[in-house]
Amino acid sequence: MIRKNIFIILTVSAMIGFFSNTVLSAQYRIGVPKNHVAAPYKWFFNSLAGKNPAIAKDLTIVEIDLEGYRDSAGREKIRRDIAEKCDLFFSTGDDLNIIFEVGITSPLLFFSISDLTASIPESMRKNTTGIYRESKAELFKQLMQILPEDQRKRIGMIYCRGGKLEKLMFNFMQLSEKMGVELITKSFSDSSDIGRVMQEFKQEKATAVMLLPPALCSEQDLIEIIAWQKKLSLPVIGQIKEQIKQGILGGPAMDSKQIGPNLADYATKILRGRNPHQLPIKFFGAKYVVNLNTASQLGTIIPQAIIEQAEIVGMANHNKVIEKNNISPVAGNFTIGVPANLPAPLLKSLLQALEDRGYFLEMNLRLVHYEISKDSSAAQLKKLGQELSAKTDLIFTNGTNLILLKKIPTISSPICFISTQELITDIPPSLKKNFTGVIRASVLSLMDMIQQMMPGKQRVTVMSHSATNLPETESEYRN
Repeated sequence: MIRKNIFIILTVSAMIGFFSNTVLSAQYRIGVPKNHVAAPYKWFFNSLAGKNPAIAKDLTIVEIDLEGYRDSAGREKIRRDIAEKCDLFFSTGDDLNIIFEVGITSPLLFFSISDLTASIPESMRKNTTGIYRESKAELFKQLMQILPEDQRKRIGMIYCRGGKLEKLMFNFMQLSEKMGVELITKSFSDSSDIGRVMQEFKQEKATAVMLLPPALCSEQDLIEIIAWQKKLSLPVIGQIKEQIKQGILGGPAMDSKQIGPNLADYATKILRGRNPHQLPIKFFGAKYVVNLNTASQLGTIIPQAIIEQAEIVGMANHNKVIEKNNISPVAGNFTIGVPANLPAPLLKSLLQALEDRGYFLEMNLRLVHYEISKDSSAAQLKKLGQELSAKTDLIFTNGTNLILLKKIPTISSPICFISTQELITDIPPSLKKNFTGVIRASVLSLMDMIQQMMPGKQRVTVMSHSATNLPETESEYRN
């Protein structure tokens, strides 16, 4: 019995020593599809080298040819090659669908567009994990929304011929048809060919060019695309934050500094013995990034709804442009409260007027949108007044919302309005010192003008956009 116990202890000790030495001297093998070019491969391996130099030092990247997947013999060869040559296989894009069809047994790490959880074969669920982002349909929609509405109908899509993007192009062509967008796809052979392609887009009346993550084959490609964007005043939209920082207009961007390290973390854990199914599949949503300097150079007006949620880059260069236009930003930081239902044309006019006077959105000016309605209780109005007073240097309002703001005697921030004469007659004495604005014709005088323009007419139709929420105004006209 004593010998048996001693034997067990020695065996465990030997095993611990064995595994310790194995980890220190291991040769790690990560498989990837042959001729892989998509950006996530670069993010992954760069992050792995930075996160764990010990693994990177002993790492062998094994390229696996997936071309034979169409027949059973070819699929068996791919399965065998990955099982024998790879400790982990990493894939993205169309190649990932091939791996699912082949059905490998080795650990699989992926990065994908859209949630592929439902597509993972049952036989691979225990050896698969990864990261995904929005679906192609959602990405295409987000890409279009960064452009003004009149620039969304005819879009170019540029890509390198070596990018293996045939299926991706086909998917986007289908999506564009559903969304009423005419998509023109063109490929280039190398960076010297980009000028020809961009000029063709311009000649064919494309209003913007879409750049997909796997579309480039070299760093010089992006330099050329940015140069031709400026030369032709043809906006380029994309999905990689680093490319937007370098000079393309903007887009719903993936942050490689977030995605790469997470992929590297999962790879490290798998290579050290963790089972992939113990690591949850993660979602990373895109965030709009806009290059303000590029937008200024191209004269592209980014929709306000996008600006409000976007990360703004290119500010330093934008400041130089402002100085050239003899508009110096006012020193300081300012916050203006605006109603959430303020009509878009009125908001655009306000921002343009402020910019002409040195107040630039996302530079020295910030907007706070506030919700207010006739159904707001006294307690809610009081709380709103306190929040606006604490967060804003100025509150801007139109007549519809002015009716409600007058009911909040606790507001201490100055209020600037545009309104009819009727709506400013009963401003509480405690608020009069805080109010100023522009008065336009009264509702009654406007009705008189309408009658004079249409003598003898007894019925008048009032039309408004459903999103503007103007019940009080409609009530005034009815009265």
